[in-house]
Amino acid sequence: MAKRVKILGLDVGHHTVKAVVAEKRGRSYAILRTELLPYIGGADEKINMLKGWLLKHSLQNLPCVLGISSQSARFQPIILPITDQRPLGAAVAAEVSNFNELAQEDSIYSFTQLTDGSDGGRRLLLAIVRPSVLDELLSIPHLCGLNVVDIVPLPVALMNAVGTRGGIDRAPCRCIDIGDAVTEIAITSPAGLL
Repeated sequence: MAKRVKILGLDVGHHTVKAVVAEKRGRSYAILRTELLPYIGGADEKINMLKGWLLKHSLQNLPCVLGISSQSARFQPIILPITDQRPLGAAVAAEVSNFNELAQEDSIYSFTQLTDGSDGGRRLLLAIVRPSVLDELLSIPHLCGLNVVDIVPLPVALMNAVGTRGGIDRAPCRCIDIGDAVTEIAITSPAGLL
């Protein structure tokens, strides 16, 4: 029997930290625990609250996946027509180069392939973030001693959590996370993010 791997998911907000503990079971994840951790004060109070919670539940050594909001990153859908046969990495690099020219700084980026369009074209979701924003996003988890293994756009994390619980069985499904300053929305189908 394969060893079950647990992972910690965090959305570090201005007034709360949303936490999810999941366990890999085969090809999917089972949600074991969800927490909404409010705090009052600044970064020191946030760090102390999160460290205490991690220690109380023995979660400080789990690999951590961090959610990134649309406030912190730019999410750009890319649709490549069926006639565009460039490798995905080359198409994305061209988009990022255009963005970097406008922003006048190099950005950090990643992308995920979405379900192909009905016309056979390839669809991607590109996430672009400035290095200074990424450093700030990673600061709290790093100061808590967490090992951040991935950063995921919050709409994708929300879709994955709902899908894990069997909530996406028909199309379309709207996953909505209402935060203090930003509301994240993902529209999904059983095949993935639309």
